[in-house]
Amino acid sequence: MVLAIGEIIQELLREHSDEKGTAESLAKKKTRISGKYGLDSSPRLTDIIAAVPVEHRKFLYPKIKAKPVRTASGVSTNQL
Repeated sequence: MVLAIGEIIQELLREHSDEKGTAESLAKKKTRISGKYGLDSSPRLTDIIAAVPVEHRKFLYPKIKAKPVRTASGVSTNQL
């Protein structure tokens, strides 16, 4: 799982530095890389966000942040 998360982050960084590169959706990346490593399920967004190096969070976080989650008391937002 750790190798898959690392590869997803590396591809996101590569896409960011490659201005005219083709942007594959995060869901497709997760599916493709999970299959490559033979994982039963894709890595969770929270695991990917936690593994992003601090110096790259500013520009990667908007690409991978999770949508707000509804709770019994209202909407809970995820913030870094």
